[in-house]
Amino acid sequence: MPRSSAIALAAAVALAACGEPQAGAQNAAARADAKASGPIASAITPAPASQTAAADFAGKAAAGDAFELQAAQLAQQRATRPTVKTFAAMMLRDHGKSQADLKQALSQSGQTLPAGGALTSGQQQGLADLAKASAQDFDKAYMAGQVQAHQDALTLMQDYAQNGDNPALRAFAGQAAPVVQSHYQMARSLSDQLS
Repeated sequence: MPRSSAIALAAAVALAACGEPQAGAQNAAARADAKASGPIASAITPAPASQTAAADFAGKAAAGDAFELQAAQLAQQRATRPTVKTFAAMMLRDHGKSQADLKQALSQSGQTLPAGGALTSGQQQGLADLAKASAQDFDKAYMAGQVQAHQDALTLMQDYAQNGDNPALRAFAGQAAPVVQSHYQMARSLSDQLS
C-alpha cells in the first residue's frame, strides 16, 4: 500500500474511532472558541469525554457543581460589577439546587457518588488562578471561566441525556441541560460585554 494511502487510512480510522457526532463536533468547536478567551478559561474545566457510564457522569456532574459553587463564592467576594455579582448569586442558587437534584437522582438510581466527584486538577488550578486575579481583571476572568465551564457542562448533560446508561441520571441530565444552556448564554453575553 502506498505511504499516502496508509496515512489517509490511518487518519480515517482515527476519526472514526473518535466517534464524535456532528453536534459533538460543533460543541468541540464552541469549546475551542471559549478556550481562546484566555489562560484562565482554558485551565478551569477540561472538555468532558463522551462517556455514558453512570459513575463517570455523576463524578463529572458533581465536580462541575462543586466548581461552580466555589467560583461563585469567590465572585461574590471579589467581583466589582453588579451584573457579575448577580450572575454569581444565580450560580450559587442554581448549582446548589443541581447538587441536591443530583443526590436525589443518585439515590433513585441505586448509584453512590464516586470519589471522582472531587474537583479535577484543572478545576483546582482554575480556582487558584481566579483567586490570584487582580481586582481589575477578576470580573473578566470569572466570566471567561464561566463560559468554558458551562459549555463543558452542557456537552456533558446533553450527551448523557441522549446516551446515558442509567434512567434516573439520564432524566436528571435532561432536566439540567436547558438550565445549563441558559447559564451558558448568559455567561457568554456578560463575557462579551467585558471584552
